[in-house]
Amino acid sequence: NNEKIRAYDPREGDGTVGFYPRYIQIEQTNRCNAECIMCNHFYLENRGCTDLSAEVVARLEHILPYCTTVMLNGDGEPFLSRQVLDNIECYAKYGVAIGTNTNLTVVPEKAWYYLAHYFQFLNISCDGATKETYELIRKNLSYESFIGNLKRLQKEAPDLRRNLDCVVMKQNIPELPDIVRLAAEHGISSVRFQRLGVNPLIGNEPDRPEYYHGLVQEKLAEAEAVGR
Repeated sequence: NNEKIRAYDPREGDGTVGFYPRYIQIEQTNRCNAECIMCNHFYLENRGCTDLSAEVVARLEHILPYCTTVMLNGDGEPFLSRQVLDNIECYAKYGVAIGTNTNLTVVPEKAWYYLAHYFQFLNISCDGATKETYELIRKNLSYESFIGNLKRLQKEAPDLRRNLDCVVMKQNIPELPDIVRLAAEHGISSVRFQRLGVNPLIGNEPDRPEYYHGLVQEKLAEAEAVGR
């Protein structure tokens, strides 16, 4: 990283530079309300989790005038943070583009206004097009609540750029085309399918999509056709 930094600013050899980052990711919390079967929250269960403190935001504030984008997510669900609304107000006053990854199941009431007026993009996690598959993968979450919030988001923030993120695994391969249909029904402009990350502590090696290559290729081709 120091070598890359020196390519931009060769004045120092220790990694210090004379410029600020344009893109920063500031994790609001590492707590989550889900225990997804492919995530470390599946076995950590929020042990040792905390929220970003106001003091840290204050120390970062002098960077914000030089930023173009602030991402709110990290290892947790950002809208669970007790400080997230105050933090969004702080970021927004500098005119930065705000975005985040979210499971969209715990949106504070005031945040709906912010999504419509302060956010420029939202990456929404969804790994199933049916209640059975969604709740099998995203344990502790309600499919009905998720769909209800998708509908409200389309109503409250119709101009917000939205993307649906899906982790492909054995459990949801047959539903990949339906996930694209679900996104289209709720005004979402794009869907990204991502490969499952195998975690030996979870023991999810058998869920790897590579073991179902033929079916994955068939369903991805169908999903692409639906997308077109």
